[in-house]
Amino acid sequence: MNETTASSQSEASKKKRARPASDIAIGLEKLAKSFDKMMEKSYEEMHLLIDVIKKKDNSRMYDFVWEELTTLNLPVVDEVKALKLFAEQPWNVSTSKNMDEAMRIEFVMTLIHQ
Repeated sequence: MNETTASSQSEASKKKRARPASDIAIGLEKLAKSFDKMMEKSYEEMHLLIDVIKKKDNSRMYDFVWEELTTLNLPVVDEVKALKLFAEQPWNVSTSKNMDEAMRIEFVMTLIHQ
């Protein structure tokens, strides 16, 4: 009986020791799944926000750029190249907004011929 009792006590103590570890593992798994879902939702919301901002700002930006480019009397080929460059590098739009016409022409031509 001693061996059976010792064996039963040993198995019972192993189960007791296994439970907290398994509870921790289950808790960590739930935490990881929750974090994963949160990140997915955050990623989706970020992209929705970026899309909205792009649509809102780009329409204004393109309107401004196109209006400004047409007033510079550049060849159509250069206007198209400049519009493409402004779309790829939007920071150049705000830079060109602060220039007078002669400087803007030089700036656009420099961008085109880089």
